[in-house]
Amino acid sequence: MGLSQTDRSRVVRAEAVVVDVSEASRRRGVIDKLGVLDLKIALGKFDIAAAKALRTEVESWSAKLKPNETQIFQGGAYVAHVGMKENRRFIMSIDKVFKKIGKSLFLENCSFSLKACEEWIPAVDLPQFIDEARNGPRTVTTVPRVAEPTAAAA
Repeated sequence: MGLSQTDRSRVVRAEAVVVDVSEASRRRGVIDKLGVLDLKIALGKFDIAAAKALRTEVESWSAKLKPNETQIFQGGAYVAHVGMKENRRFIMSIDKVFKKIGKSLFLENCSFSLKACEEWIPAVDLPQFIDEARNGPRTVTTVPRVAEPTAAAA
């Protein structure tokens, strides 16, 4: 069943994908919404980074506290509460875990970082142990559209 000239004009072709005009309109809306959100995120990143830096500075004022102690600092309009250190779990002895569960189970559940490999294996030997492929996620970035010049402006 062929498309009439009018129907053909209602179809948008984008890199071998045929998209109906209503779907193209929906996609434009999605892209515009993403662009607005990206702009908000970009503007907010500075504030997040600044807050993180200030939070680190305030935390440093309590460096001499015992892990289970808290401290309060007064500002002009705000009060900062520095809490107790978090409880964190950690493996006390990898060697003991290895001996307890055995080599096979240990290796099945063990992870070794790329950084550690690069630190302990000579660079010349790394290609035998590390591979790189384009199998990660894709990035999607947005940029503001620039209005096309009109005949009067040209």
